[in-house]
Amino acid sequence: MDMNTIPSFGSQGESTESQNTNNANNTVSEQDIIRVSEQAQKAGQMRQQIRDQAKENNKFAQFLAFLLEECANNDELIKLIFSAFFKDGNNLVTQNISIEPLVGLFAIFYEQKTVELDLMNYYGSLFSIISVISQPTDYTKYVSQLMKKYPELTTIDKNLFVELIIETLYRKKILIKGSLSPDEEKNNYMQILDSLYASVL
Repeated sequence: MDMNTIPSFGSQGESTESQNTNNANNTVSEQDIIRVSEQAQKAGQMRQQIRDQAKENNKFAQFLAFLLEECANNDELIKLIFSAFFKDGNNLVTQNISIEPLVGLFAIFYEQKTVELDLMNYYGSLFSIISVISQPTDYTKYVSQLMKKYPELTTIDKNLFVELIIETLYRKKILIKGSLSPDEEKNNYMQILDSLYASVL
């Protein structure tokens, strides 16, 4: 045997097999292309949804900023809003209640602002039921419909929620603070409580 000749011992065959394996690993199938395309499409849809949600959230944030400015001189109303929607017991945390029902409580009084911020698609059907709030019963009917649309409102402490409704009626001068006797105030409170919760229980 020529000492300068090095036997291959099948190395050539192994090399070919290895190359075939590498080629197989580097092959992109049609299914892979479809899967990647679908994932990219879903990712694009998610990004669009996030952008749309951010846009919607900005509308609600603008309404709340407007509302707080409108109520800046009513500490009691702001306190009740905060306690009902942003405070859980003694902890200052955001409760599991979306911003939509909070805005809905006041949107009926500010229809022009609601239209301006393009929020009518959330509350327009409720406005068509109660278009004008001139009596306490008008507002309680509206709120009871809002509670059906947003059941999470029923998770708020009942007494706190009724106080918020009454303070809102005072704010809009639908009820005049101090115009009722203590007994009348108590009866009014119970009527509002019954009106709100009898329709959703």
